Amino acid sequence: MNAPPLPPPDEEFALKASIGEVPVPRPDMGRITALLQEMQRQCAALDAHTLSATRSNCFDSAATHGAHAVMAAEAAALCILHLMQIFSHERATAKAAEQALRHAIGTALQSTGTLVFPLEFHNVESAAGAERVEVPEPGLLPEPFWRHVEPEPDKARIGAALKHGPVPGARHVRGPHTIRITQRKGLGQ
Repeated sequence: MNAPPLPPPDEEFALKASIGEVPVPRPDMGRITALLQEMQRQCAALDAHTLSATRSNCFDSAATHGAHAVMAAEAAALCILHLMQIFSHERATAKAAEQALRHAIGTALQSTGTLVFPLEFHNVESAAGAERVEVPEPGLLPEPFWRHVEPEPDKARIGAALKHGPVPGARHVRGPHTIRITQRKGLGQ
């Protein structure tokens, strides 16, 4: 297969400039590694305290290990939440980079009249953008083109009203019994 003709210098410059402006994901690997290590430490603590609680021979020991297991599970879940936030941001950045690169290269192929650009194992083909609907003036749309969302209870408003008296069809309920763990004043971490 013959190599495609070289683009004019201004097209080449425009392509290079577009590619150079693409946001590149740069994950903080130190932060990710620290979170993974902390999550692993907390999961090991969770496992150890759970095992100790099931093997304990008195209520106080079982409750103590159970409470430590709760705190370890909570800390592990927090590490996972932070990792998910980091990865979500990095995924969005990578997706934006992909779209920007597709646009830059597609525009360059279109402007040079290149339909197919061969790589070693792939072909890069110029393609028209996907058709989509745009509504610049929604006020002009006829009624059949509007989506009607099903109403749902406003639980925040209902909860506030229940503090002042009954609300037909609603009531306050309590979830399952649980525990709250707080740090004792004047003691270490």
